[in-house]
Amino acid sequence: RYLLKIAASIIALLTLSVCALYISGVFSSNSNQVAWTERKTISGEKSIINFADGTKIILNGNSNLKYSVNALNNTREVFLEGEAFFEVKHDTTRQFIVHSKNLTTTDLGTEFDISAYSNEKEITVSLVSGKINIAENENEKISKSTILQPKQQLVYSTTKKTYNLRDFDMVEIIGWKDNVLKFKDATLKDVFIKLERAYGIKFQLQTKSFEGFLITANFDKAPVETVTKLIKKLTGLDYTNIKENDQIKKIVFFKK
Repeated sequence: RYLLKIAASIIALLTLSVCALYISGVFSSNSNQVAWTERKTISGEKSIINFADGTKIILNGNSNLKYSVNALNNTREVFLEGEAFFEVKHDTTRQFIVHSKNLTTTDLGTEFDISAYSNEKEITVSLVSGKINIAENENEKISKSTILQPKQQLVYSTTKKTYNLRDFDMVEIIGWKDNVLKFKDATLKDVFIKLERAYGIKFQLQTKSFEGFLITANFDKAPVETVTKLIKKLTGLDYTNIKENDQIKKIVFFKK
């Protein structure tokens, strides 16, 4: 009887311990958990992410993509800060959803570009082919939504909470993924932001009055020296290269 009492006490203790571990989540099923990973890029860097379902994402410089490394049951979701080009393999049983700041973009079988940098006041979603649905998030609820057609671009103001639709130049918007930079009446300030992102070199403008100077140019896989010489010719500004270990780290433009 004494041994039976000891055995019963041990079994009761083990049962309580196992219950406590289940409650704490130690024995929760891994199949229901989503494993996330992140891919980050710095200035001058691009990264390609290929998914098992055939989807391909090209991540631009200074960007961050959080995505699931496990196949989800009903949806495929990613979280973007920065810019990326998506070639989504359409799956009628599982939607592909991109969360980018104030917007949620749902794939309906398509190729599209999203630019949603944290330090910029606009989010742009540009549809190359197929169809996507874009929803505005407010207090975790969808307040507005619209469907884009090919060659349409949605420009959303994060400050005014408004958006408009317009056509876009394909090379100007998605040329970056092929190392092609096209500018049409772009301010020098915006040009420098994109050049820094593409080349990984800091572009600094000492003469602030030139920030709004409009630039029209097309750089097709051009070395940075070609870019700086053309900007000098277009603006009349001079520049100096600042190097570290024989590599250009910063280019400073100034009025002669």
